[in-house]
Amino acid sequence: MEEWRAEDRGRICELKARYFRFVDTKEWDALRSLLTDDMTFATHSTDSSAFGVPITVGADDFTEYVKTNLANAVTVHYGHMPEIEFSGADEASAIWAMHDWVDDHAHNRAWKGYGHYYETYRRVTAREWRIASVKLHRLRIERLTPTRADQVLTALERVDPRGAS
Repeated sequence: MEEWRAEDRGRICELKARYFRFVDTKEWDALRSLLTDDMTFATHSTDSSAFGVPITVGADDFTEYVKTNLANAVTVHYGHMPEIEFSGADEASAIWAMHDWVDDHAHNRAWKGYGHYYETYRRVTAREWRIASVKLHRLRIERLTPTRADQVLTALERVDPRGAS
């Protein structure tokens, strides 16, 4: 039983790695493919009682939300030290320590954020997991000066390091 759990843990870690990469490289269709259709997203607000109230409901809504808010930003996301628990054969949850760096010259904003992702996952095939819910809780945000537009190398201008075009 533990053997398949280790395999599933690995798949969930790879799923989260793809999530971060697709956000940072602006691969919106690929990002959407990682989510359940009914996926929800919530984040903290200045009113801590609102934490957990979804900002988006549905994978298409979430993907559009991320695209709208980050399309012009250079972003770098990291997830660390996952605490993964299984609540059944096809359901899991995790807490990920996180760090993100966002530089959005188009909206004159930039920050480094630190906190945690609280997520749930659902198995959709024998070997595939998808993200069912995300709650982002930032513990610290450091406001930065945005990079000038003429200094930004965007994800679209980068060469794919794998050699794909």
